[in-house]
Amino acid sequence: MAANEADLVRESWLKWALYAFNQAEEDYQSYEDYYVGDHELEFATVRWAEMFGTIFEEMSDNWCGVVVDSLAQRLEIIGWQTDGDKADAKLAEEIWDRDWLANEEEDLTTHTLVKGDGYLMIWPRVEEDRPEEVGIYYNDALDMNVYYDPQFHRQATRAAKKFQDEDGNMHIYIYYQDHYEHYLSETNTPNPFHIVQFETVSETLPAGWKLVKSSPNPFGELPIFHFRNKMANSTHGISELKQVIPMQNATNKLLMDMMIASEFGGYRQKWMAGGGHPADGWKAGPERIWATTDSNARFGEFGQTDIEPYTRVIEMVIGQIAKITQTPMHYLRSSGDMPSGEALKTAESGLIYKAKNRQKQFGTQWAKAMTFAVGVEKGKGNSLVELKAPLTPVWKSPETRHDLEQAQTAQLKSVLGIPLEQLWSEHFGYSEEQIAQFKKENKAIAAQVLAGVLAQIGQLPPGAESLAGVAPQDLIKLIQGGMSPSGGDKGPVDISGILALLPKGVTAQTTAGESTTKPQPHSSPPGSPTRKSSGFKD
Repeated sequence: MAANEADLVRESWLKWALYAFNQAEEDYQSYEDYYVGDHELEFATVRWAEMFGTIFEEMSDNWCGVVVDSLAQRLEIIGWQTDGDKADAKLAEEIWDRDWLANEEEDLTTHTLVKGDGYLMIWPRVEEDRPEEVGIYYNDALDMNVYYDPQFHRQATRAAKKFQDEDGNMHIYIYYQDHYEHYLSETNTPNPFHIVQFETVSETLPAGWKLVKSSPNPFGELPIFHFRNKMANSTHGISELKQVIPMQNATNKLLMDMMIASEFGGYRQKWMAGGGHPADGWKAGPERIWATTDSNARFGEFGQTDIEPYTRVIEMVIGQIAKITQTPMHYLRSSGDMPSGEALKTAESGLIYKAKNRQKQFGTQWAKAMTFAVGVEKGKGNSLVELKAPLTPVWKSPETRHDLEQAQTAQLKSVLGIPLEQLWSEHFGYSEEQIAQFKKENKAIAAQVLAGVLAQIGQLPPGAESLAGVAPQDLIKLIQGGMSPSGGDKGPVDISGILALLPKGVTAQTTAGESTTKPQPHSSPPGSPTRKSSGFKD
């Protein structure tokens, strides 16, 4: 590519970055303002605004935050898994903990729902003097944008990032698959984000901007990952608040009208007709009585303003918010009535469906991002190592769960023979590492119980010889020495199987540590032994 041609390309893509940031800023900032409760005063006449606008300048009944937070709270990653090398999943967990990504995930999820777009940037920790480690950073949609191939809308070809340093200088980085470019606009440049029309092409960069450097991208892929909410056949997402804001404005106006009505019509106003007029007028107040000697005088009072019509309309608008956003009504009602049981499941069904849909959308980008991050980490920050299989996030269930209900359901399923590992994962959300630790601890407990039993009775129960493969005393020594008993060519000793052959009284006494009588040696096999009798699982 000729030098002049390269300059034209640089100019074109810098102008795209400036244009993209300018075009999106107003909407993104508006969504963020509404989320935090900084609302515009809408649906008011000029006269109304002149009289009451300053009074209610900070007034808002913020439902936007409820709509977003009720969904964001149900989108939580609790682990990583892969069909390839399990060491890759372990490395992903280490990176997750090292980079405090639970916090980054919360920010990314919340602001992607608010603005419709959010970004992760993955790059070696060069600035922190740890270039061999990968860093994963959340970037707000106000500070980052992505350009997609016009023909293939899911293929990002370029990305731009902007920030302002401590001296006030503006920086823009534009990332390509094979390199990235750094541009600078110094503080003495007026309005560095003011640009000419996007279509304009010249041989110079936009006024005030200069190219600092162009460096290779050693990974061959964009290090920017775009999270889109409600993709809707578009290259960018849609805010959860897009349909909420008009109804939020209506709610705010109704609430302010209600407060004005209660201010001016909350107390009964008195009136009098005939009977003359006192020099200081008819004044109402404590220790004041209206009296006249005129028999033709008439007294009365105006009725109070009824504010119930306002509350009914506000409830109607809130109901529309709940319907459109699939937010459960008990999240929005001021009464705080909380359904339970099947009623709760029905009330939250829409929100649960939406949460699972976002898990799919966001999970795809999280999988790409973490697979890329682990590949960079394994490449020591110098190259991208291809993994055997992609990493995928493990999401916490978005459903409202009660421990007792889950335990009862899991118990019923266990009777049907569903493996404990599946129940631990499905109903209690335990990770593969936690389940592996549970199994290890259970085996250790079972081994100690077996050692105690053998020390008392001095022999294996009938039918256990084939499960042990070693003499009782040898088995005791192995267990007490902390070694994993092995049945020779038959593999590990089936400790749970042996315990299942023991009489229930023996195992109970040994586990409790309070046997009062010495158990007698077996004279006949126990009846109907089952795995359930030991309480442990291999």
